Formats: sequence, C-alpha cells, structure tokens
Amino acid sequence: MLRRAAVAVLSSAVALSALAPTPTATAGPGRDVGLEQFRDIVVDDTHGRVFISQGTDTIVVTDLDGIATDVVTGLPGAAGMALSDDDSTLYVAAYDAGAIGVVDTETLALTTIDVGADTCPYDLALSAGMVWFTRVCHTRTIGAVNPVDGSVHLDLSPASYPQGVRIDASPARPGELFAYTSAAIYSFTAQGGDSPTLTQRLEREGRFTYDTAISPDGARLLTTGGPVENEALALSTEDFTVVDSYRVAKEENAVAVAVREDGMVALGSPATSRPDVFVFEAGSTTPMRTYELGSSVRVLTGAMAFGETSLYLVTDHTDGTFLKVIQPRHETTLRVKTDSRRYDYAETAKVTVTLDGGETNRDVEVFALPKGEKDPVMIASGRVADGGVLRARFEVTRPTAFSATYAGDDSFDPAEDKTKPVEVKADLRTTMLRSRGKAGRYHLYVVGERATLQATLLPKGFPRRCVTVRVQFLVRGKWGYDGKTPCLTPDRRSRVRGYVTGSPQLAGVPLRMRAEFRGDKVHARTTSSWSLIKFRR
Repeated sequence: MLRRAAVAVLSSAVALSALAPTPTATAGPGRDVGLEQFRDIVVDDTHGRVFISQGTDTIVVTDLDGIATDVVTGLPGAAGMALSDDDSTLYVAAYDAGAIGVVDTETLALTTIDVGADTCPYDLALSAGMVWFTRVCHTRTIGAVNPVDGSVHLDLSPASYPQGVRIDASPARPGELFAYTSAAIYSFTAQGGDSPTLTQRLEREGRFTYDTAISPDGARLLTTGGPVENEALALSTEDFTVVDSYRVAKEENAVAVAVREDGMVALGSPATSRPDVFVFEAGSTTPMRTYELGSSVRVLTGAMAFGETSLYLVTDHTDGTFLKVIQPRHETTLRVKTDSRRYDYAETAKVTVTLDGGETNRDVEVFALPKGEKDPVMIASGRVADGGVLRARFEVTRPTAFSATYAGDDSFDPAEDKTKPVEVKADLRTTMLRSRGKAGRYHLYVVGERATLQATLLPKGFPRRCVTVRVQFLVRGKWGYDGKTPCLTPDRRSRVRGYVTGSPQLAGVPLRMRAEFRGDKVHARTTSSWSLIKFRR
C-alpha cells in the first residue's frame, strides 16, 4: 500500500540544465486518460487502481497499467487524497463542496462528511486515527475529521499560514503530522480522539518546498526545493537535520518526489527539453536512471506516486495532461557476437552471448535469421551465469544475422542485441575428369587430350551465376602465365566445365587449375583449391 498526501499547488517552473552522464531513456509524455488538470495522485495496489484528482468533480480511476477504467464523481473541487492503511478507503478533500469524500476502494461507492461551507478543505493526511485537512479559504489552518463518528474539528494548528500549508504523514510515524509552507517545514505531535490536538515539535526554516515524501521506515522526510536550488534533501524525522541530498544538476530543481517501499527515490522536474525524471536506488544519491519525457513535456508539482514496482506521474504537454507509467530499472547490457564475419558454406558459426544485468532473471534466447527467411529460428536458450556467457552453434549456408533477447526482471530492463549478417562463401567442389591416373599429386593426361576441371557450385537454385576456371603454368619455379575462361553459367545440376588441351609444347610442363566464383548478393566470393596437371607423350 502506497500513499501520498502532497497536493499540487501553483508554482513557477524552474529552469533546468542537463544532467551529467547517467543512462537516459526516452519515455514520452504518457497516456491520455481524460484529465483536464491535476491536484493529487494515489496508488492502491491492493485493488489495482490509481486515483487522480484534478480540481473538478471527477476523479479519474485507472488500472495499474495506466488505462482509464472508471471515474468517481460528486466531489466538486476534488483535491488532496489519502488512502487508509488497509487500502479499503480513499479520503478526498473537496474544497468546492466543503466536504471530505469517503470512497470505498473496492466498489467506488461515495459518501461525504460535511466540514463547513467556508472551510475549503484542500490537502489531506492520515495520522492518530484522524483525517487531517488543510483549509484554503479565510483562515489557513489545519483541521481534522474523526472518520468513526464524522465529528469535525477546525483550526487545530498552532498558527494560521497566510501562504497556505500542505501536510504529509506516514504509518511508520504514528501520531505525527508533517506540514510545510513557503517558509518552513514543521513536525506536529498529533493527538486523535474526541478532542484532537496538534503540538508543534520541530520547525525548520527554508526555501519554498514543492513536495514531500516519507521513507518507508519513517526515518527520513524527503523534500524538494530547499536552500540549494538543485538539491532535494532527506531530513531526519527525529530532528530535521540533513542526512542526505539528491543532486540533479546546476540550475535544476525537482517539484515532485516519491519513495517506493524498498527505498527507491524518484524526483520529477518541470524540464521541457532535458531529463524530467531522476531515479535513485535505495541508499544512493547518484541517479541510476533518468527519463526524458520529450519536448514541451513537464512533470507537474506533486504529481508522482509509486506503486509496488511502477512509478506513476502526471505530465503537462501542449496537447493536454497525461498519465505516464514508468517501470524504473537498471539499463541492461546484452551483447551477441560470432567467432567470424565470414564462413565457408555449411560451416558452423559459434555464437557467444554476454549479459550485464539481471538479478532474479538471467535467461536469454538466441536466434538465427538466414537471408530470405521471414522468421528467426531459436537456436539456444538458457541462463547466463554471472560473469559468464551463453554459447550457441549454427550451420550457415547463406548470410545469417544472429540475435539475443532478454526479458528483464524487476530490477533490469529488457534488452536485445543482434549482429550484422555474417557472410557465407559459396561452396565450390571440383574434380578432374577422365585423367590417366596420378603421379604423386599430379593428374596425368596424354598430349592431345583435354584436361577438364568440373566444378559444382552450391547451393543450387540461384540463376545467372558466374563461375570461371583459371589455369596457371609453373615456369622457372614460379606459377604464372594465367589463363581464364569467360563467365560460365552453371547448368541445372549447378555444374561448369573448363579445360586445357594438351599441345606437344605442354608435355611435361606442370599446370594447375581451379574454379572461381566472383560472389553475388547472397554468397561471398570463393575459389576452389588448385588441381595439379601434367601432360605426357
């Protein structure tokens, strides 16, 4: 169960500058779920719902994939929201109705508690068994509603806050309420029951705070804004001392913050041309990942909430207001390579896959896609050991591209990689026809006969291919004096023949012959081995 008590308020956008090198993903503005504007966002993992209030009488409800499923209507000016500890009830401040809405999170049935026409409740938080709310009309104080009997208690804060006040709370800090204004952050001891009270415990002066979030263990209060423009601070909830700071970049600021149950921190900024979302692993103050939402897109103030794994944020774009769902994970590095760039026909290519990433899942699948085929074929699958590789083998008879895919897990992105198609030589098989026998390595022919080299070009079925036959002579210990046939087109059996007629002058002269294929769009250039020849009288 994740909760948020921060509510968006009007604030000026902060100019941003680029972040230092961190893996950055392009995420896009999100999905249109029918939002007109934004006030607050709450995630209910138990019932698979996300609630978004927008200052109108309609609360948009989506599933955990960010697809709109329902609406809750009847709460004019719906703003701050808070979810009960058991996820059974959503409380909503409806400032235009002077009421607190009570929504059954399973059925979405709505009841209301009237808190007064001039109260204008805006922000909500749950602590000490009470629903605490801020007022934005007339006196700007904090009041409370007892959800058991519906009793209303106004003006419980020690002071009125002319610039308005927002509140936050956590079940990890029972009996405590945090508040923040344009000038300071406060901690109050909250007392519920028939006579609720708020007693100020801590105060920290500082620059305007846009948003807050409380760590799962209740030990830290994270605040955006603060005394240094490009810092989000983590304050000890015991004494408000600074225990950590999350730097984004020079001249940047964050206007939204959320903390996941495992301690992961997300910050959102109103950038329109630079990274908008910064994600920090639990215990780290260096971003593990940043996300760019695109040109003219910015995260709205207070518009972030974590579910069990996903991050939900509301963005503003020139085309409207959108809901974005991000699965924050590490960038995965997947590499697939072959042991060569060129192979002989029917040679076995050795494929190696390495994986940098994956905690609960390190399984990969390896595929081969020969030229001319529509669909790749899986040639291997299995787990890549830490620091190890996965190997596969595939017999190649035509250009083939190899690829590997990794499905990802909760901590690492899915990934894929592929090679360029490897080249494959055609296969040239030769034989000397009708020789008179052999003397050592030499095929013997009689003067006047034709020494004929027959070459078979594989694979078959490719028309208009060009094969030539080359002959050389051994003169004074060196091979040379080349002769070559014109292009020979293989017959239906994919064969060609080239010959040398044994004139009397060639008697006893060593010769050699080979076939040559010049290559085409499918197979690479290849030559056969030399066949040695001698003519005798």
